[in-house]
Amino acid sequence: MTRGQGKPIPTFLKREGEWIIENVAFLYRADYSVGSPEATLTVVAERQDGSYAMGFDLSQLAGAFGIEVTALLAANQNHTLVYVGTKDVAPGRGGNSAVAHIFRIEDRYATLTVETHRHLQEGTA
Repeated sequence: MTRGQGKPIPTFLKREGEWIIENVAFLYRADYSVGSPEATLTVVAERQDGSYAMGFDLSQLAGAFGIEVTALLAANQNHTLVYVGTKDVAPGRGGNSAVAHIFRIEDRYATLTVETHRHLQEGTA
């Protein structure tokens, strides 16, 4: 079990979601009212202590696994969602660098690649 997994994220992060790893990585519900799902950003949220936590869009990660958002939330809450780690990869969408974030639910793996753009604080996924 990962520290804080499944707990709601605090309101100062200004998102609705829950921790995968408390104070490090979280799942959140993206607001698609402003743009299309293709424009979704993986967010980096500043914590009250000045450090950062990485947020992953529930819909994107559920889609990467081929499951419903409710199933992904259930996996996080029952601790079968595992944040495996990261791997540097080549950027494919015009970024300066890219990191693949690897997740596992039981024997299934999913990856979200986040590209960093020098002029932005957020990356595209």
